Amino acid sequence: MKPTKFINLVLAAALGFALNFVGTKLSLASGGGVATIPPSLDVSLLATGVVELFLAIPVFRFRRDLQSFAKNSKNPNGQAKRIRRVDSFYAVRLLALVKATAIFAALYFGFVAALLVAQLTLPVIPQSIWRNVVAAVVSLVLIALALLIERACKLPEPDAQTGAEANAETNPA
Repeated sequence: MKPTKFINLVLAAALGFALNFVGTKLSLASGGGVATIPPSLDVSLLATGVVELFLAIPVFRFRRDLQSFAKNSKNPNGQAKRIRRVDSFYAVRLLALVKATAIFAALYFGFVAALLVAQLTLPVIPQSIWRNVVAAVVSLVLIALALLIERACKLPEPDAQTGAEANAETNPA
């Protein structure tokens, strides 16, 4: 699976912005108001990010252990330290989850940005604009968390692997 490209996130945000901006302008033209994001949605999105961080703990631990093994491959007593591997299916499922989260958060950011632009163009700026500002910040935090976890799921470079792993990759027998 390829890493999430920045352009895909920008396109998702642009799509969310365009669809919501047109819908909000049509709502305002017919006498309606600008929507505000409820705080419960922000809390649930942050909770999603926290759950993903907890799910990524084994991946972060594996990366940390692999880096420490590459620096000093033996314990002080002379025995090699064992690295507990992460199940590859678990890592791929986590990767798919965080990739979908990043794309959704970018789409959500575009949606909220359209609300902010619509509220800023009103003759009187409502007090509820802060809810939408918080929602925009939450979506950016969710994107950052998802990209951080996605980067952690990336396979390490061959020079950071142990000799046996590097040998197995060069000699597929």
